Amino acid sequence: MVSQNHLFSRHYLTANFSDVQYADGFFEHSMVTALWTLNGNSELLETYKNLLDMHGVTCREMTASVRLTSSDTGVSGANLYPTLLADGKNIPLGSPLKLEHKHGASMKDFENKLAMLYSQYDLAMNNLKNLVSITIKNPVNAMMGVMKKIGIPKKLAMEALEKFKATHGGGFCSAHDIYYGIAEVIFMMQCSGESGIKITQMEETVARALNVR
Repeated sequence: MVSQNHLFSRHYLTANFSDVQYADGFFEHSMVTALWTLNGNSELLETYKNLLDMHGVTCREMTASVRLTSSDTGVSGANLYPTLLADGKNIPLGSPLKLEHKHGASMKDFENKLAMLYSQYDLAMNNLKNLVSITIKNPVNAMMGVMKKIGIPKKLAMEALEKFKATHGGGFCSAHDIYYGIAEVIFMMQCSGESGIKITQMEETVARALNVR
């Protein structure tokens, strides 16, 4: 089922999205994952880029992407995560489309999940866009509080916080700025050579910040 999910995903994305390219992935005992970029689908990001321009936010180099994780052990299932590559860094965009490998789940069920990907991506981008208009008066405390609530390890949280302070100082900023600051922990783990499964798990953890008040 795991290998079938990946092959089927690649064929589906190639057939339904333009300029799809494999970006990275890994195979471990408990999980297989793959990340594809959707380079020719600029409409997915157009309104987001326009919104950033309206708020005076420097528009990064952005590419829509999607990550598939699949496992036949533990919490068995296939998950499709809408993601964003901004300046080469992975920004999780929220909850995945999930299909558990039980109760007679078939490739047809997985195809139905894939068919929902475009609308799921659109919903995920709206969650990110909503953060742009939220002003945070005490960003350092707010960022630390969110990282503590979603369970980011203290050492990583402090490193991300120091990097954020060096970039934004102590003044007002948006919730969008804070979310990007939190997402830096993913890049930091990649630079330190953490395993693929730990990085993927951290992406899931960071995505939970989108639902924190």
